[in-house]
This record gives sequence, structure tokens and C-alpha cells, in this order.
Amino acid sequence: MTDELETKTEAELSAVFAIEICGFHKEADTYWVDGNEDLVCDIPDFATDANAVLPWLEEYENVEFYFCSEDFDKWYVGILYNNGISGAFGFDKTFARAACIALIRAARARKGAGHE
Repeated sequence: MTDELETKTEAELSAVFAIEICGFHKEADTYWVDGNEDLVCDIPDFATDANAVLPWLEEYENVEFYFCSEDFDKWYVGILYNNGISGAFGFDKTFARAACIALIRAARARKGAGHE
């Protein structure tokens, strides 16, 4: 993949997730605003907190994930959408990071295909 999501820090990946998945935008260096224009002082650390990412995975009907311990010591999260025709994946050192990457890629692909 050429999106470089795997090379981002946890803070950078969480910020991308907040913007592209949650619909937040940064109003100033110190706070965020959600899609309803409500103030959000701190965004969850999506890239390290699996509990913050799980509700977003539930929006998809077909999600698979597993830990690849023998070969890679990394988590794989795959998301199928568009009736199982299309898919996106994340592959990283923690479940939360892999899920963030998969969700961002799925959202970008769906947006690019006109499925917002």
C-alpha cells in the first residue's frame, strides 16, 4: 500500500481516524470539534485503544481478524463491504492499529467509489 498508514505514530494515526472516520476536525492546537460542532477536548487514542475502535468495526457486516504469531507477530484485520465484493485490510503490531488502518482504507475506498 502506498498510503503510509503503517508508518504513522499512534498520535498521527488517531488523528487521521478522528478526521476520516469520526468526522472530527481540529479547531485549534488544543481541541477538536465533532460533526455536530460540539467541542471534544480529547479524542480517544484510537491507535492504542481497541475499545475505542470496536464500535466502528461493528458498522461492517463482514470483519475478520486474527493474530499472525508464527510468521509476523502482527494483527490482521480485514473488512469486506459492497456485498462482499470489495475489501480493505490493516496489518500491524496491535489490534487497534490494524483496525484503524483497515477502517481508514475501507472508508477511503468507499468514498472513492461513491458510497459515502
